[in-house]
Amino acid sequence: HLVIVHAGKKRAVLDTAGNVVVPPIYDKIRFDSAGFIHVTDKKICGVLRADGTVLIPVAYESVGDAKEGRFIVYDKKSGRYGAYDEEGRVVVPIEQREMYSYCEGLASVCRPDKTWTFVDPEGNFLPLHYRGTNHFSEGLAAVKDDTNRYGYIDKTGTPVIPCVYAEARPFSDGLAIVRDGTRRYGYIDKTGTQVVPCAYTEA
Repeated sequence: HLVIVHAGKKRAVLDTAGNVVVPPIYDKIRFDSAGFIHVTDKKICGVLRADGTVLIPVAYESVGDAKEGRFIVYDKKSGRYGAYDEEGRVVVPIEQREMYSYCEGLASVCRPDKTWTFVDPEGNFLPLHYRGTNHFSEGLAAVKDDTNRYGYIDKTGTPVIPCVYAEARPFSDGLAIVRDGTRRYGYIDKTGTQVVPCAYTEA
């Protein structure tokens, strides 16, 4: 068990025997749910292992919590995102314009060419080129095509529901909220069938 203590304006981490695990050199320290130690020094972030050794260098504007075994990092100097694994390896090059947390094994990412696709935990990108992508939920993800309309794809990148909606939200319990061109909302199932017509001002 580890505890965070204050030493003047700095923070440190001790074990229950009083041994110093992380010296008092950081402005902020917190634990994430996976047991990693997130540290900040002069607004620059990194991650340490539970034994105090460096997992992710203290070099980033932000480092997200480990989700599905991957940390999303943002490098302020380059303005780019990437991802580390729990072994401290860069698995997604820090050259992405935007990147979101992994959901169901894939992360939504904006590539250097400004197109959106998905990347798996090992850094393999699906060969897709959309104007926007949402996270996967119940095996499907909403995507925006060149006409600025939304539809859904599966995890192989195969279109499942055509891009015909002005808005498309993640699936929950087999249904997703969609909005048509008349600014009316309804619900569709995973086959694309409207189970509640787009006839409502809110949903």
